[in-house]
Amino acid sequence: MGRTVYSPEYCLQYLEQYAAKEIYVIGLILGQVTESRENVIHLARTPDEKNDASSEASYTSEKPETLRTLLDISETWVADHAKHVTRMLPGGVFVLGIFITSDEDIFEDPNYFSKVKSVLNYTHKALNSNQYMYGNIPNSNEKLILHMSTSTKVLTCKSIEVDVGSKMSIKPVEWKFLPKPQQWQRLDCYYDFDEVYPVLVKNSGISVKHQFQQILESAHKTIELCVMFIDGELKEASEPLEQVFKKRKIIKRATDNPKSIQVSLFVPYENTFPETVQYSECDGHIHFSGVVASSIFMYPKATIKEATEAVKQDIIRSLASRFTMHCDALIDDNLLPEEKICFNEPPRRVLVPVGTSYFCDYLFPGEAPAEALVSVKELLDLQITEADVVCDIETPADTSEFDALDRDASSEELLATPQEASQFMYITGICFAITLSGSGSSEPEIGFKLSLHPISKNLFVTVIGARNLPSFFGLSRAHGYLVKVKLFPGDNKYETTLQDTSNPVWNEDFKFQLKPKDAKKTDLQSQLAGHFLSLTIYALLDTPKPDDKKKSSKTLDAKTTMNTMNEEPKKSLLSSFSSFKVSKESVAQKGILEKRRTVGAATWNFDSKLFQNDLKNGLIGTPDIWRPINAITSGLNAVDTRRENRKGQLEVTLLYSGSEDGFNDTVQLTVNRLRCSVQTMQEHEQFKAPLYLKATILEANKAECYWKSDRFVPTISARWDPKSATVKLSVFKVNLNKVSIYISLGCKTKMAKKEILGKATIDDKSAYSESWTETLRQPGVPKTFWVNFE
Repeated sequence: MGRTVYSPEYCLQYLEQYAAKEIYVIGLILGQVTESRENVIHLARTPDEKNDASSEASYTSEKPETLRTLLDISETWVADHAKHVTRMLPGGVFVLGIFITSDEDIFEDPNYFSKVKSVLNYTHKALNSNQYMYGNIPNSNEKLILHMSTSTKVLTCKSIEVDVGSKMSIKPVEWKFLPKPQQWQRLDCYYDFDEVYPVLVKNSGISVKHQFQQILESAHKTIELCVMFIDGELKEASEPLEQVFKKRKIIKRATDNPKSIQVSLFVPYENTFPETVQYSECDGHIHFSGVVASSIFMYPKATIKEATEAVKQDIIRSLASRFTMHCDALIDDNLLPEEKICFNEPPRRVLVPVGTSYFCDYLFPGEAPAEALVSVKELLDLQITEADVVCDIETPADTSEFDALDRDASSEELLATPQEASQFMYITGICFAITLSGSGSSEPEIGFKLSLHPISKNLFVTVIGARNLPSFFGLSRAHGYLVKVKLFPGDNKYETTLQDTSNPVWNEDFKFQLKPKDAKKTDLQSQLAGHFLSLTIYALLDTPKPDDKKKSSKTLDAKTTMNTMNEEPKKSLLSSFSSFKVSKESVAQKGILEKRRTVGAATWNFDSKLFQNDLKNGLIGTPDIWRPINAITSGLNAVDTRRENRKGQLEVTLLYSGSEDGFNDTVQLTVNRLRCSVQTMQEHEQFKAPLYLKATILEANKAECYWKSDRFVPTISARWDPKSATVKLSVFKVNLNKVSIYISLGCKTKMAKKEILGKATIDDKSAYSESWTETLRQPGVPKTFWVNFE
């Protein structure tokens, strides 16, 4: 039985279009080969080769200069076209061969056939030049030749073995056109990369291309070991995809897309260690971070094994394509040792429609979807609109952290931008951070220096900068950092200006007045005794106003400082208040979260021995001092009635109001604020989902009314407006013993699963029975207390 190829009918119309013009055309045959069937997806005309005079002309010119005969074609030009098109192909799709429209019989004329063989050989070798591009079908060296005569419109197809020397065998191929569009089974996969690779620097610098090649090699080895799960299940390798699809349709929900299957790749865990470990010194590292979005389209009768290979090919081919395009765009491939930090952002992937399936293209940072239209027209000979380009499968990498870095910094360690979760489960973008030799610690630290005038006792504190500050706090990104400077004993407090990088540089001076315990003693040690410096670093989580960075340092008294710290943004949103018995008020003020997140603090006890530098104007100073930034707790203390709980605490206010007849008493609960430790906040951040609070009042174990907060990011401290964060129940006085309050802290994960992170009950049998009883005993008197989450 001979070889049969199936093609959509529009390919016949495509060939007839050029044959009718009686012009010579050569192009690529793009398709998929499986054990069950060989399918052609698209025919892509090779653009006319540009000469020097028309090098700036576009392939999309309405009147291209056509070739006269096949003998005029350049083999390298067709091969180059095949390499560029391969970047656009999803896994499992390959360049199957070439098609030609001409008046000559290319199979009978030895000169023409020799040219065809030469073109195919060049193309095959070019596609084999990069193994990670999967340019040719694995374990196959057969290529198709499809010819349509411009005079007779007769279609002939044959296959030929390439790269075998003079022993090329020619076989006839039956080409069938399908009257109906081919249906494909779509498989979507998101593969997450977060790896660190060592860098060894030579005198001539390092080659970015060489480093990317090492990443490719490592990624290829890892992905080849992966096993693929379909809808969370491991399938038999020989099972056809259509069987999986049929089983899936039985339990299909209305929201499911029947044409798409979600697959996942998992790396098998090997609990083994090498017998010997070799240690090598490195000069830096590459932090490779991002998510590759993969979408492949398979013939439904293809097996699970073939689909798995296609997914793996697609991810590696996509990486190789991005690396190649990125390196081609670099002005200089070498990164010199003097360049401590280098950030690389390869292009992101978009999908473009081709028939009933999709191919892909890549957009560099700043490029619009319209750029993809040019590539599709030039390389695939297709006309699409900007609206046809699917741009949301990947998003650009967030480079703001790296853009603001000081390139001359000596000891920064870059952290590649983490990937945030979204409603689509993935926000993607690939970024590479190349960091060379750093001498300092990777832990957060702050630098400062001091200068003192011994006579006037004026102390000048210079905040130099900070290193390795965290960029993300759960789901929120830090948009800037500032430092609060305080000298003890003393009342004055200062703040630095806002800097929008995780390695900020301030070099700002602040003046304090020393207060020696014994004014009669003039020696330096006596003047400094009992003094210490406190530096508290804050991250601003919401977007700063345009004039925030221009704000000069200012002195704050204690009252002003407290007002600033407790300031709440005035922003009205729809209230999340809801009740069964109480009427729903439509508008209330949204719960307020504090803008600032405390990163940590550093303290320094004055040491007179460090004031050894003689400065101008009678000043003496210290060298640069760098101190680690230590995390601080939420600030709960013993007067808050209870010790800090491992799962956090909630301050609530309970109010009972009686009625004259006892038929309309009310129990009211108001949520004031939430506090937890830094460790608890970090545990909450692991769920990568916003949190919410819910307070429910029950009567006889039946929920009667509740209040639910708007969602908020994990935090050590949150505050709500008492006007909106209140729930009230009307109850008969005789039923007060049946009333209880249930409070929960929860989140909804990416898979829409609810997680309860903490809960508490308030009634006459709970740990808060004393507060409950006291509230009922004193109608009209609010009772505020802390509740521990369990």
